[in-house]
Amino acid sequence: MKKRLLAAFLAFTFCGSALTALAIESTEPINPDTVAAYSEAEDPLTSQKKGDLVEYTPPEFNSDKAAGKTAQYSFLTGETYQVPSGYNVFHGIDVSKWEDDINWSKVKNAGIDYAIIRVGYRGTGNGALSEDPMFDTYMEGAIHAGIPVGVYIYSQALTVEEATAEANFVLERVQEYQISLPIVMDYEFCGNSGRLYQAHLSKSEMTKNALAFCETISNAGYQPMLYANKSFLTDNINANEVEDIASIWLAHYTTSTSYSGAYTQWQYSDTGRVSGINTDVDCNFYLTKGDLVPDPGDSVKGFTDVLSSNWYAEAVSFVVDHNLMSGTSA
Repeated sequence: MKKRLLAAFLAFTFCGSALTALAIESTEPINPDTVAAYSEAEDPLTSQKKGDLVEYTPPEFNSDKAAGKTAQYSFLTGETYQVPSGYNVFHGIDVSKWEDDINWSKVKNAGIDYAIIRVGYRGTGNGALSEDPMFDTYMEGAIHAGIPVGVYIYSQALTVEEATAEANFVLERVQEYQISLPIVMDYEFCGNSGRLYQAHLSKSEMTKNALAFCETISNAGYQPMLYANKSFLTDNINANEVEDIASIWLAHYTTSTSYSGAYTQWQYSDTGRVSGINTDVDCNFYLTKGDLVPDPGDSVKGFTDVLSSNWYAEAVSFVVDHNLMSGTSA
């Protein structure tokens, strides 16, 4: 494999933890918190957005009469989808530098309820952390337009240390913004050539990485969420373990998902269109029992990190009411 030398950066210290940007050769190991400049060659989304990576789209299943589901129209795709019954459904998009310039006022007026914005990624080859060049611009534009935001990082974490470093990378960059929705670990393979796929991690190892990210986010006072596609959630990670501390963002491009696990957000298409964005855009439903952004005081049984709109709120109430546990969250 040809070695590629990335430009060296000056070492700097941020929020008490050193994030050192070094000259990196893609064939050499790196420290978990190494930072490099943005590079399309290392961006996990490059192949997908340029059309080189063909994603598997599973067949639809019982889309017309799915048990326990109700029809939900998407103005982003012009299609009708089957979503779990009994939930309020909010329409959202997730974006990265590949959506180019965005007119957030038009996006808001078109009916978008929320946006999940990419903070950055871990490189598919060199493993370095890099910030999305449009992150600050998108955050400022969306918030100014009155659109609630969450953020995500495209992970290629191979170890608990790398997953924790990714969480801290995000936390350091969101401090100045009002984050009202989850901070997400986007955990997925980048074709069969990316570092995560090539590492051949076990299901247990990838689960530990996801838990490390989510625990770091939760301990910082934010809502953690794990994004993955249906096959990844089923075959590559123990999603039920992650559900204990974080919500799930399911990616499954169909009109009625056959995924049987719990999920709060569903990415159902990557070919939506909306006023204010000149490219195709990822489309999402956010499912809650209450408001999209609950009242901060709307906590359950004294647990400041459990809101009544969370899917597990009723279970927490039951456990406390029946004296099956005591105390509040740490």
